Amino acid sequence: MKKFEGRYHYQECGLDNIYLNGGVFVTEVDGEECYSITDIEGLHKVIALDLINQQSPLCAKQFRFLRHELGLTQKELAAKIDCTDQSIALYEKGRPIPMLVDAALRDLYKRGLFSKAIETLTAQKKKTVTTKPKNAVFKLNSKTGHYTKQANAA
Repeated sequence: MKKFEGRYHYQECGLDNIYLNGGVFVTEVDGEECYSITDIEGLHKVIALDLINQQSPLCAKQFRFLRHELGLTQKELAAKIDCTDQSIALYEKGRPIPMLVDAALRDLYKRGLFSKAIETLTAQKKKTVTTKPKNAVFKLNSKTGHYTKQANAA
């Protein structure tokens, strides 16, 4: 396995505009190049945080990405934001996403991060006592092993 040189276009996440600088390795398996990404969960969290904090409305692919990151089916998300699973499917296929639905999905993700942070703090306490846009580029910090967003690229 060797380090991938250059900027890797990370299309596997379902978004068109994600590029990685570092944290990507390439190996050959049965004559085909295969790519491995360091800390994919951390990367997805950074991408999701960028999406929920952007000023512009979510597009269909971003909406689907956040739903997947929440681990929800279309039906489960629909129940949480009081609409139909058919509506969710249409939003993910490109129908304009109403502002309230956009805000509700972002809020669900934020609440999920908050809940996980509380769980982490609680666990730490117990141990002590006994979370069409421009291209987004993420760089792996080799010292910390975490991804950070770099300036947007055109």
